[in-house]
Amino acid sequence: MKISRLTGGVLAAAPLLGTVAAAQNTGGVPGPAVNPGERTAELRLAWVPEGDDQLATRFQFDVAATDDLRWRLVGQTLSTEGDGTDFDFAELQVFYELGEVRPGWQTGLRFDGRVRSDGRPGQIRVNWTNQFAVSERWTARVAAFNSLQVGNGGSGDLSLQLRSSLGYRTEGGSTIGIESYDTFGPYDDLGRWSDRGHQTGPYVNAPLGGGWSAFGSVLIGTSDATPDATLRLFVGRSL
Repeated sequence: MKISRLTGGVLAAAPLLGTVAAAQNTGGVPGPAVNPGERTAELRLAWVPEGDDQLATRFQFDVAATDDLRWRLVGQTLSTEGDGTDFDFAELQVFYELGEVRPGWQTGLRFDGRVRSDGRPGQIRVNWTNQFAVSERWTARVAAFNSLQVGNGGSGDLSLQLRSSLGYRTEGGSTIGIESYDTFGPYDDLGRWSDRGHQTGPYVNAPLGGGWSAFGSVLIGTSDATPDATLRLFVGRSL
């Protein structure tokens, strides 16, 4: 196993891992494994039809540097009805696969650094990702995120978010399931459920052939602070 004393420290610090999610949610529930030789590009769209009719467009590029280390470059724009399209953020992610804690339980760590436009504070983040083999076809994921605002206007508060999913792999290689994104805010002010961002909904992830894949989901807001619906489409290709 690649698991080490570092993993033990992360397990002990699990309650301190999370982040804050945007309404235009282009994130995912990350898995804990690196595919050796991986090189992929992906376009992600997240549309919130209510209010200002906002569309987030995200581009990302992944490279597996080693058999257990992967880095990712991310850039995102935000389009709002009447205001046009603006740069939202750029981000570097570095993921390290730690391996099996025990049979059927894989884990890993991801470190993120984000810069934003218009003088908004940046963000650094530590994410602990886990995957559990429930059965031959059922898989559960749980990711605990921790974020800290840095730079001009940064609050300096450590914030918590949890992401989870349950998926079923079909005989054709597609995965269908349900995912959830739960933002709890700063640790010293976790707040009521209705005041924070909570979304859940179904998804499907399908291979399209020729190295292409597509992911679609509908996230339903389950708190007052979250849009009623977010429609998402991710299209990726192996390079």
